[in-house]
Amino acid sequence: MDLNNVSNFEGSFDSDKTTFTGKIDIILNNKKANKLTENGLRKLLAMSAMGGEQYINLAEKININAVERGIRIFFTFDIE
Repeated sequence: MDLNNVSNFEGSFDSDKTTFTGKIDIILNNKKANKLTENGLRKLLAMSAMGGEQYINLAEKININAVERGIRIFFTFDIE
């Protein structure tokens, strides 16, 4: 995963009494870097399963998707 192609980060976060949500966009310079970065981030997320059930539960609440300008990471966590 080569982060030299990252040109910008954009994000937004919100919460209410029950949930915390966030969206982070990683803006990349080209489509090849976009795909490589998306695959790398998905692999890192999958590796969290080695940490046990607590990490698996967190990882299930994180989505990583390719979008036109880069990668979007979206998550929603319950507030306890």
